[in-house]
Amino acid sequence: KRALKTRAANLEIAWPFDDIMSILSRDKNGYGDLFTLEDKGALNKIISYQFGLNVKWSPSGGEIIFSTKDSNGSENLFHKNIKTNSREIALDTDVSASRCVWTNEETHVICGFTNRSSFKTEFYKISVADGSKILISAPRVNLTVKEIAISRSGDILLALNDIDSKLYALKIKQKRLNTVMTAPLLNCPLERSRTSVTNSASSRPIH
Repeated sequence: KRALKTRAANLEIAWPFDDIMSILSRDKNGYGDLFTLEDKGALNKIISYQFGLNVKWSPSGGEIIFSTKDSNGSENLFHKNIKTNSREIALDTDVSASRCVWTNEETHVICGFTNRSSFKTEFYKISVADGSKILISAPRVNLTVKEIAISRSGDILLALNDIDSKLYALKIKQKRLNTVMTAPLLNCPLERSRTSVTNSASSRPIH
């Protein structure tokens, strides 16, 4: 049975629940739709035809943050509760969801922003309830985040640097991050086309 009229190359698959598959489908013009496919075959459209769509599911699978691009190319970040099917909340934040990670408590996300003056990444903790932001780290290292993840224990933030393709770690202490970046976890660059960062304390590139 064909569920979607699209080629497999244009799909991103995830499993937010054991019995539900998430399908992010993009067309050749960059417009995306988000679906969930239940194990019994029910297909539900969550987000319809948004340009530059990126999605991050919460650890429990009940919520998402997603970003879209406007006509000026600016990113717009939103939060949506999938369990309650509530209306999405605009977080008034110009960042792609691909540069954000959920905290384990699922009340906030941590996102890496590029400072337009220094061109280095700064990390903000953003409330998914109202979009309020707190600057939690401004590392002095020349860092431009490609992907980030957080350990299962919630005390280590992992950042894949788009400049040197190395994986860095930030130690989270109490309710904030250290402002000093640790040394790279890996001494050699990761191959960009084969690298993935996951939500794991022992995160390593998947080859």
